[in-house]
Amino acid sequence: MQQAPSVVLAAVVLAAAAFNQLSAVDSLPSRARGLMAYLAGSEHAGAGSSMPLHSRWWPAAAAGTRGPPAALYSRLWGVMGESWTADGPIPDFSFAGYRGGTEPIPGPPLTRNFRQFKRGHKGRSSTEALEAMVAWANKQPPDAGWVVLYMPVGTFTIERPITITRPKTVLRGAGRTKTTLYLPNSLAGAADGKKGAVPMPAAWINVEGGWEERQLARVVAAAPRGASTLQVDDPSGLKAGQLVTLVYEGDSNGSNGGGGDGESMQEAGEGAVRFTSRVLAVTNHEVTLERPLPLAVRPELEPVLVRRTAAAHDVGIERLSLRFKWQPYAGHAAGEKQGAGRTGVRLSGAADCWVSDVGVVNGDEGVAVEGSERVTVRLLDVSATKPRHGGPERAEGHWGVRVGGGSADILVTDFLVHTRMVHGVGVRGAARLCVFERGFLTEGNLELHSPAASQILFTDVHVGDTPGGFASASPPSSRPNTGLPARTVFWNVRSYGGTHLPPRHSDDGGGGGGSCGYGSELTFVGVKFELAAGSSTPCQGWHYEPGPITPPNLAWAQRVRRRSQQAQAAAGGEEGPLAAERPASVAEIKLICAGKFLENNVVLGSLRHVFGEPGSDTIVTMHVVLRPPQLAKVSGPKQQEQQSKGCCVIS
Repeated sequence: MQQAPSVVLAAVVLAAAAFNQLSAVDSLPSRARGLMAYLAGSEHAGAGSSMPLHSRWWPAAAAGTRGPPAALYSRLWGVMGESWTADGPIPDFSFAGYRGGTEPIPGPPLTRNFRQFKRGHKGRSSTEALEAMVAWANKQPPDAGWVVLYMPVGTFTIERPITITRPKTVLRGAGRTKTTLYLPNSLAGAADGKKGAVPMPAAWINVEGGWEERQLARVVAAAPRGASTLQVDDPSGLKAGQLVTLVYEGDSNGSNGGGGDGESMQEAGEGAVRFTSRVLAVTNHEVTLERPLPLAVRPELEPVLVRRTAAAHDVGIERLSLRFKWQPYAGHAAGEKQGAGRTGVRLSGAADCWVSDVGVVNGDEGVAVEGSERVTVRLLDVSATKPRHGGPERAEGHWGVRVGGGSADILVTDFLVHTRMVHGVGVRGAARLCVFERGFLTEGNLELHSPAASQILFTDVHVGDTPGGFASASPPSSRPNTGLPARTVFWNVRSYGGTHLPPRHSDDGGGGGGSCGYGSELTFVGVKFELAAGSSTPCQGWHYEPGPITPPNLAWAQRVRRRSQQAQAAAGGEEGPLAAERPASVAEIKLICAGKFLENNVVLGSLRHVFGEPGSDTIVTMHVVLRPPQLAKVSGPKQQEQQSKGCCVIS
C-alpha cells in the first residue's frame, strides 16, 4: 500500500496518454509504466457487461500470474509503439472487432418479449414460442430499425435450433447466469444426413447471411506491404469515408505470388484474398486507405476494389447460456461430426456482429465464426457441469472458439474455456488479422489449423496447466500449420509452469521439440520456451523475445496508438487547436475521488475512510481532469468541457 502513488500516477498518465496529451511516459517508475497498460485492460468490459472484468471474470487461481509485467519493451514495439513499422513483422491488429473497433457495441431497447409469444397460445412449447419470435423478427423489413428479442429469467427447454437472417436484430437474455436455454437433443443425426432427416443448421443459435460484391475500380500498379495508397484505373466510384475491400485471387499454388521476396501469403486453395479498409482520400487516380496493406499487391493477380455488403449485419447474441444435456465427449474422430450437433453459436457470412456474455455448457464447440468480418466475441464462458473426458484424447470437447472460412478482423476477448478441448481457441481454414486476447484456458492450446491461417494475434492469454499451449492438431497433410509467410504474433502468453514447449509441425510425431515447418516469420514476444542448451531461438526466421514484456496486451496498445493518432489528426496535428490544452506536466492533471481532488502523492491507504478496507473485489472509480494551476474561471458548459477529460477504474 505504501507504493500506491505509482498506482495513482499510472492512472493519471494512462488517461492522458489515451488522449495523446503526454508522450514522456518513459520517465515514470517501472511499476507505473507496467501498471498503466494493465489498468487499461478493463476497456473491453464495455457498456452492458454484467460483471466487472477484473473483480469477477478472471479466475482467482490465475490472478497471481497476471500482475503487471516488468518494464521490458520489445524492440518491435518500443514504449508507445514508436518502434513499430507497417511493413515489419507485426501487422496492424487494431481494427479487429465490431465496426473495426471504432464504435462500442450498441444496446438498443427491447422490442418483443418471449412471453408475448407464449401468452394466449395454450399448449405452445418454449421451442415453438422461440421459433415464432425469431420468425417474426426475420420478417420485419430492414428499414424498420433495431429488433431486440428478449428471453426473460428462467430455464427454457429448446428442441430445435434457430437462425437469425435479418440485420439489426438482437437476441438478448437477462444475463448469462439468469437465462438458460436447455438443449436435450443433438443435431448430429440431421447433420450426418440420415435417411429422412431434415437438414439442420450447424449450431443451435445461428446468424446466417451472405455477401454481395460490386466492383468499384481496378488496381493498376504494384504496392508494397505496409503502403496505404493504391493506383486505380477509374476513381469515379470511390470517395472518402467509403468502406472498400481489396480482392484478388491466389495463383495455382494458393499463393499471391511474390517469387520468394517474403511478401507472399499462402492461401492453400481457400479462394480470394480480401482486405477491408476505409478510404481516407481520393486524389486523381490515387486512393489513400486508412489501413496499411498487410501484404503486397501485384497487378498480374488482377486486384480490384469492391463494395462488399453482408446480408446479416449488426446482429447480436447476448446475456444468456446454452446448456446441453450432459454426455461424455465422443472423441476427436467422432467430434468432427458430433460437433455440428453440439455447437452453441455460429455466425456465417456476417459483418459487424457480436456474441457477448454467453455461456456454453456441456457443448462440443462454443462459438464458430465462418466467412465473416468485424465480429466481436466477448465474455464467453465454455464449461461443463461435470467432467466429459472421452475418446483417445481424453478431451471434453472439440473447439472452444473456432474462426475460419475466410474470416477477417475477428476479435475474441475476455473468454474463459474451463473444459479441456482438442483445440482450445484459434483458426481453422483461411482467416487473417484476427485477435484472441485476454483469455484463460484451464488446459488449452492456441490453435493454427492450416496454412491458410495467417496474421493472427494471441495476446494476454493464459493457457493454464499445460506446457503444450502452442501445439496444434491439424493433419500432417496440411503442410505448415500457418501460412507462408504467417506473420502471426504470440505476445505475452502465459501458463502455470512458466515455460512452454516450442510449437511443432503436425507431422513431426511425438516429442517436445519445436519445428520450423510449423510456419515462417512468426513472432514470440513475452513467451518463454524450453530450448535446447546453447540455443537462443526455436527456429531461424522466428522473432523470439522471452518475457514478460510491456505492454501486456499488444492489441490494446495498438488500439490506443491508433485512436491517439486519430485524435491528434482531428485536432489539426501537433499545432492544432487542441495543442494549447496539452498539459505541460503531470502536475496539471488531477484525480477526483468522492468529489474531492487528490494530490499526486496520495497513497490509497489514506483513502480508507472513503471506500473502506480494499479487497480483491474492490472497484474504485476516479475521474481524471485537466486542471492547470491558474485555470481561468469560466462559467457554463465551456468550463465543464475544459475540465472533463476522461475517467479510469482502479481495482
